[in-house]
Order: sequence, then structure tokens, then C-alpha cells
Amino acid sequence: MRVLRYAPEGERRAFQERLRCFQSRIRVLDYKLGEIETDGDSSKAQVRVLVTGHGWTDLTAWESLWEETWTLENQRWTLRLDFEPFASLPAACEAASR
Repeated sequence: MRVLRYAPEGERRAFQERLRCFQSRIRVLDYKLGEIETDGDSSKAQVRVLVTGHGWTDLTAWESLWEETWTLENQRWTLRLDFEPFASLPAACEAASR
């Protein structure tokens, strides 16, 4: 999971758990990256990503808009996903495994 290198160091384990849970529940069919947006500050950028996917047991596809925030800290870019269902996945996976 190469994306983990862009997660903030203190959040990598939680990010990895969310990503594994996401991959176990969701199949991404397509994604489209929007343009990189900045507010004049070259140390912060936002990208909107339109994701098309479906649950592994579902036949109906859905679309969701994700917002990625990239921040340059200590000469290193880090990624934060602003996608509420993604953030709540560990609890959802724990509940599903019980």
C-alpha cells in the first residue's frame, strides 16, 4: 500500500486499517481526479476525486466525491482524506466481524 507513505506518521496504522476495511467492502470501478486547487499557499493543496464503486455483494454502482487535502510539512507531502464513510470504517468493520 504505497499510499501509506503519504499518511501522517502518527496516523499510518489507523489509515492502513481503514484502507484494508474499505478494500474488503468496496470495489472501485473508476475514479476521476479533479484539478489541484490551492489558495495561494504552496504548502497546501486540495484535490476532488469522483469515485465510482460498489459493494462486493452489490450489483448497483454508486458515485461519491472525495476531497483529498495534501499538506507540505518538513519537506514531505502528507495526505488527509475528507470522506466521512472512510473515516468511520474501522468501527463498521469491528461491528460486522462480531
